[in-house]
Amino acid sequence: MLALNPDVQIVLADSTELSIASLQSTDLFDLNAPKHRAMRNVLEPTPEGPSAIVRLSYQARRPFHPSRLHRVLHEEREGLLRVTGTFWVATQPDLVGSMDWAGGSRETSCSGMWWVSVPESEHPNSLDFGQYIQEIWHPEFGDRLQDLWIVGVGIDREAFRRRLDQCLLSTAELADPTQWTQMKDPFQWPKMRA
Repeated sequence: MLALNPDVQIVLADSTELSIASLQSTDLFDLNAPKHRAMRNVLEPTPEGPSAIVRLSYQARRPFHPSRLHRVLHEEREGLLRVTGTFWVATQPDLVGSMDWAGGSRETSCSGMWWVSVPESEHPNSLDFGQYIQEIWHPEFGDRLQDLWIVGVGIDREAFRRRLDQCLLSTAELADPTQWTQMKDPFQWPKMRA
């Protein structure tokens, strides 16, 4: 349990010792905590091989080309068990894409807007948020990033990472954001406004 959530509080007690008040504390839950913190704690190296559990993180700042990413998402990939995280596609730079794969279930959805797309007057006014933004902010892309966490059996980490890299915009594509909206986009999420 501690490997997944180092902030968890484990209480060992029989029913006569446990008070309801101790279970009602909300101090240990932080909705604004960085996503996938728990996954980061289990990314220790694991042995390679056909039956090895493989965990990897994938981060990148460039946007994904929507068609290339969509194609990769629909490829059969033996051994892939779980993919979760956030991503952005060039055609919808304001929207946070969420990816949630488990076994045969593969879902992508829009989970809100990137903070760079939200008026600053609507940002949370807290030290935690300010620190989070300071840590993650990129001068060109703001808080937009690819942040995926992958678990599989016997998958080749570097080959999978290269396959995702091929979905990112090329240098030439990145240089002309006016062309991004012209790209074919199979991700049909509802439009949002800041």
